[in-house]
Amino acid sequence: MVSVWSDVLERLNVTSKKLQEVKIDLKTVLSLYNSLIKYSEELRNNFDLYEKKGFEKCGIKEYKDISNRKKKRKLAFGETRDAEAKLTPRDKFR
Repeated sequence: MVSVWSDVLERLNVTSKKLQEVKIDLKTVLSLYNSLIKYSEELRNNFDLYEKKGFEKCGIKEYKDISNRKKKRKLAFGETRDAEAKLTPRDKFR
């Protein structure tokens, strides 16, 4: 998590400083926002890389499935629990 947030906050800080400049035109603003959107998509695609870095730093090899009580949502009339998603601990974190 530290690796991800370090990269995200660094990128947001640089972009924020550029957006706060006094003489900035609309074209530059649009390109900065578009670059942030693309960056967030790249982060999502690089999940495996950040996951590997995190496991290396903390020495854990797999996710711990926390055994909490499963929250059950009240069903509407005619609704079944068949459509509920069952995610692995890795997908829950992602």
